[in-house]
Amino acid sequence: MDEVKWSESFAVGNAQLDEQHRRLFGLFHSLVDILSHREDVSRLNEILIELKRYVISHFSFEEQLMRNGDYPKLEEHQTEHDRIAGRLKEFTELLHVTASEEERLRIASELGRFLENWLREHVMAKDRDYVPHIQAH
Repeated sequence: MDEVKWSESFAVGNAQLDEQHRRLFGLFHSLVDILSHREDVSRLNEILIELKRYVISHFSFEEQLMRNGDYPKLEEHQTEHDRIAGRLKEFTELLHVTASEEERLRIASELGRFLENWLREHVMAKDRDYVPHIQAH
């Protein structure tokens, strides 16, 4: 897993969204730290719960901006958000029922790859698509 880091290339030009995206990157890095050092494995649940809560809040905020801006691909974007939230729920449930530390690290590593892809693809491409619509309102 490459460690994707926040840079201005991820900025969408909306201060609130950029700050929220920075926070998502921060949570991703908390997970990467656990995987890199194989320490604090007990924090996996804590980080994932925080990530899940933050993602739901972020998606809600983002979707409201899109509604206000009459973004024509809102439904498509919501479907993508639902898919991401569903995967986070799956990871949470898997970690909850898995006792083996080694297996928990394997699941967390899979989660890390999922988050990395999401941050790269969703923020860099799909989120940029709605920016002109929200800036007009």
